[in-house]
Amino acid sequence: TLAIHYVQDLNMLILFRFLAGIGIGGLLPNICALVSEYSPNKHRQTGVLVVSGGIAAGAMLGGILASFIEPAFGWRSLFMVAGGVTIVALVVAIVLLPESIRFLIARNPTHPDVYRLLKRISPSADIPQNARWMVSERPTAGTFRELFTGGMSFTTIILWVSYILILSTMYLLFQWLPILAREFGFSPAMATYASTVFNLGGMVGSIVLGPIAARWGVYKVSAINFLVIIPGMIALASSRDMQMLLLFSSFVTGWTIMGGLG
Repeated sequence: TLAIHYVQDLNMLILFRFLAGIGIGGLLPNICALVSEYSPNKHRQTGVLVVSGGIAAGAMLGGILASFIEPAFGWRSLFMVAGGVTIVALVVAIVLLPESIRFLIARNPTHPDVYRLLKRISPSADIPQNARWMVSERPTAGTFRELFTGGMSFTTIILWVSYILILSTMYLLFQWLPILAREFGFSPAMATYASTVFNLGGMVGSIVLGPIAARWGVYKVSAINFLVIIPGMIALASSRDMQMLLLFSSFVTGWTIMGGLG
């Protein structure tokens, strides 16, 4: 991201954005897995969805900052700010973010950090400092082929296709919603509002859908969520010259696409 400030042609820009995308794409599932491990069972789904909603929060904050930074310092400065903020987040994560307890135990059943982390979770618990730890659900080694055996082929393919399509749609709207709104005849300000409302819908959906999924079930909520995406996208495509429809459909699509990502 920092290197983008110094690019001289489109090929370099594509290369550095691709490299940054690898990091961004790998970060979300790892953080969601860590949040899932440390969250109480009844709040696990909510915790994962709130973390996923950070994508929407970051996009909305980035849009707001861009409206002030780009006119004054140019588009390259946006990537310097983004890279700098990432460095700060990296330092905070190194200092404060705990490692997975399951991972530590798998590496060393007597790892000293396990005791320290458990005492942070429950300071009053009577935990022997020199204990030998084990997890109740020890993961077994698996192979790629096992994803398609034992009746898992259909489920694996559906999950892959669903995740790819929803991510593709999300990033498409991230990048093109303001441009599409301007092509529909809306002012640049209204196009920015639509993008902001889209991200706001993602934030709200991420927070609200967690408790709903915990009560009704993840699969049922996900299925309903996917069904709502369809009329939301149709309304968005039909919002020419109708500001309220543009904003409403942007909010609905943000809610269903980003809110349902987790």
